[in-house]
Amino acid sequence: MKVSIITIGDELLKGSTVNTNAAFLGECLLEIGIVPSQNLVVPDSPDAICKALDYLVPDSELIITSGGLGPTGDDLTRDVIAGYFKLKLVSDESICAIFKDRWQRLKNCPPPPKVLEQALVPEGGEAFINEVGTAPGLWFQADSGKYVCMLPGPPLEQRPMVAKQLIPKLKSVLKNPVAAKVYYIAHASESEVEKSVESIIKGKNIKTAYCASYDHVKLFLSCMSEHELSSVCAEVESHFGEQLLKENCKSMTEDIIIRLKEKCLTLSTAESCTGGMIAAGITSIPGASEIFAGSLVAYCNDIKTRCLNVTREVLDTYGAVSEQCVASMVENLCARFITSAGIAVSGIAGPDGGTPEKPVGLVYIAVKVNGQCKVIKCNFSGNRDAIRHRAVAEALYILREMLLQ
Repeated sequence: MKVSIITIGDELLKGSTVNTNAAFLGECLLEIGIVPSQNLVVPDSPDAICKALDYLVPDSELIITSGGLGPTGDDLTRDVIAGYFKLKLVSDESICAIFKDRWQRLKNCPPPPKVLEQALVPEGGEAFINEVGTAPGLWFQADSGKYVCMLPGPPLEQRPMVAKQLIPKLKSVLKNPVAAKVYYIAHASESEVEKSVESIIKGKNIKTAYCASYDHVKLFLSCMSEHELSSVCAEVESHFGEQLLKENCKSMTEDIIIRLKEKCLTLSTAESCTGGMIAAGITSIPGASEIFAGSLVAYCNDIKTRCLNVTREVLDTYGAVSEQCVASMVENLCARFITSAGIAVSGIAGPDGGTPEKPVGLVYIAVKVNGQCKVIKCNFSGNRDAIRHRAVAEALYILREMLLQ
């Protein structure tokens, strides 16, 4: 299926809002074997939206728009697109009922007219329920046979709508569904993964796509033959083994949480240069409370001493960025938080603070699991943000490696 995306909003062009929706939609479509043909970014302008449609519609089977749905004056998408395809707007009574019930429960009054206007749907189309906000998503098939899907712009509203409503709808209309499989490979570079995979699929009708992040590489495989794909998947799983994150895990953090639960272990973190990033990643996952006790951001030496009992002798002799300091941090962290596992990180993220002996990018990481403690020294490159993210990824990898033992 040829799919094109239009992301709509003045704020996207001005740079005041980062266009994360285009990346998210591309990722979701890829998982069902669809690679979008094109993505255009246009302002909140009827003329700009129509010109984008003029350009994309002839060579697209589905147009997905993001943004411009809602109750304010610059929310023009629905009306412009309905007008473009010469469709009347009709009220969806089920959406009206949702609005009325929500307003009655939350505000004890009927919804204002502007809110009820959001229940208007292109004739013959259907609405996707918005679980977070008010503006529903919209889906219809034009007389030409082209499909159109309009999605709200706020990511918190769009993402559950895509996962629960758009993707199932697309699967139902795909004429020649593609067999697809996604793997997440821990602690590997994109080039390493590609080299291994290309040797596995050589001579086979398999399409691949790769996407690298700090803690894993996402590998996408697709094929028109389910049997051929299954054969390749078996080889991929055999080759990468425990490097593969657990089924349905999209991040190292999710994988680790499951493994901690399986072993009935609890975790705490003590962070200096990463400033709570590890804890934030863990607590962003539902169910983390079962294994995560808490975190201490010990940024200055006084806090390392008062809250983690790192001695002045250690700090004066070896410094805060040292093997001895992080080892002491993690030992005392686990004792203080009464956890069976812990992570401690201390380093120099820059851009200032480095010395010839301890340059920017130097990070020490200590991980303790069931009495076993491992400390490593890392020298990361990149800017401050990159160093911090690499430190987080390495700390998680060490913990995962120890959990696999």
